[in-house]
Amino acid sequence: MIGIITFHRSHNCGSILQAYALQTVLKQKYGMDNEIIDFSNEGQRRYYATLVSVRKPKDILKNIVFGLFFVPIDRHRREYDAYIHKIFKLSSGFYPDARSLKGVEDDYDMIVCGSDQIWNTRCSDADDAYYLSFVSHTPTVAYAASMGANNILGKGEAVETHYRELVNRIDAVSVREINAKKWLEELTGRKIEITADPTLLLDRAEWLKLCLDRVVKEKYIFYYSFGYDPYYTAIVERLSKQTGLPVIVLDAKNWVKQKLFLKGIRLSKHSGPDVFLTLIKDAEIVVTSSLHGTIFSTIFQKCFWYLKPVNYDKQSANADDRAVSLLAQLGLMDRFVSEEELFADDVYRMPNYEESRQRREKLRETSFRFMEEYIVKGV
Repeated sequence: MIGIITFHRSHNCGSILQAYALQTVLKQKYGMDNEIIDFSNEGQRRYYATLVSVRKPKDILKNIVFGLFFVPIDRHRREYDAYIHKIFKLSSGFYPDARSLKGVEDDYDMIVCGSDQIWNTRCSDADDAYYLSFVSHTPTVAYAASMGANNILGKGEAVETHYRELVNRIDAVSVREINAKKWLEELTGRKIEITADPTLLLDRAEWLKLCLDRVVKEKYIFYYSFGYDPYYTAIVERLSKQTGLPVIVLDAKNWVKQKLFLKGIRLSKHSGPDVFLTLIKDAEIVVTSSLHGTIFSTIFQKCFWYLKPVNYDKQSANADDRAVSLLAQLGLMDRFVSEEELFADDVYRMPNYEESRQRREKLRETSFRFMEEYIVKGV
């Protein structure tokens, strides 16, 4: 039995679907029994709660605002929780903190961490448990871990030493992005491989099984972003005016926080990964600044655009390369656009999915080889 530890309880569609994909590939392709270790620390539980526990005056204001929109926000939270219990094979025990994981390794033949931003130490739910700090003698593998553009180098000798030791205890390591590979090779002095996000390892037909009947009857733009920065939102508003298409979003909390309801942007009545997949599949145009928004746009072969950050040209070589790495790997860099580039183009222009398909297959082959060498043969 393989134990997987990842961000499976994040109320984030990409996090849930990458965990589902890894669990499914190991079972369906390789026949390997596995379960997700049901770990969710206090930081994660607090971040995704409908109302937050009050620690500072700002939290009171948040709760007042979220309380005004309690019904849609809480409905979305409950839909995520229900989906998590429906879609995953979870461990029988729930682990609320790293200390509670002591001894859990004895239940498994191997522990796999990954994928998603489990190695981004700036996340509110960051935890050494995702670096497998609780494992002492069971074989370990990191699959397509992401540091979320957060370089440990330069954080001080104590921090570097701590994470160097944790990573070097893992038997085989692969990451999702070029920068993570570079940074970790410099930190640890060992070879780090690049593998694909697990969602890329399942075919379109597999994802269609999770889709619902059409949830928005009219034609629409699906807008999916982390944080819904006002800069991106202004571009989407302009695109909506140009095309005459309404804009649909999925994230109830950000719909409230960013006051998207005042901009005529509509919130999907229901939420969760199945709604997310369906909204991408049926959209006329997808606008995103999200890795998984990009991945599923390519899987469903949609007209999509990934918006460049406002200060992208000023960023250093150590910029966040999560999406850039993927777009480069798939030959889709023409979808990575500024506002000026988007509106100078035909906004309905489709990507070249034939070239993308060929590149994706090569990336999948590399990823499957890593799995076979270090996970399948390692058990």
